[in-house]
Amino acid sequence: MKLTNFEQWMEDKILERGLAYLKKGKVLDLTTSDEIHYKALVDGSEVYHVDIYLNDEVVVNAYCDGPYDLNEYCKHKAAVLFTLREKKPEKEGVTTIVKPEEKSVRSILLNQTKENLIKIILDVIEEFPDIEKRLMFQFSSDEEEITSAKKLIQEYIIELNAEDLLSGAIWVKHYKGLK
Repeated sequence: MKLTNFEQWMEDKILERGLAYLKKGKVLDLTTSDEIHYKALVDGSEVYHVDIYLNDEVVVNAYCDGPYDLNEYCKHKAAVLFTLREKKPEKEGVTTIVKPEEKSVRSILLNQTKENLIKIILDVIEEFPDIEKRLMFQFSSDEEEITSAKKLIQEYIIELNAEDLLSGAIWVKHYKGLK
């Protein structure tokens, strides 16, 4: 299958969806280190990894970690092939395909450095302290989990007042603490 005519090897519905993904800017990043193996991120219901191997414009292999298994080619692969045909990234470079007006939170976060992501999380935690509690609980070890859960429940109970107890809000806050 050649990059110039891959459409004849795919179902029309897959091609339509792949082209729609391309037009919506769903191909987030496309990279190569050797002009043979191309790696892409495609934003679907999740971010999927697509690998395309080319040899002189011939598609030698294509892989996607998405769930589609009805045929060899999925819309994610089609979107990357359309993208490759339109504009290949330079060797060792990254071509970002996302248009600024079409960015999603997911695509913005995927393009951030580790340091910037940490700063974003710390800024959000400063504004919303409950997120810090949830993160600490989520990433605690098994041994710390019971201690963390008890502490979290105690903090929610302390926040309760007599009016909450009478109105039934206690059950909502207990549920929140146990989540």
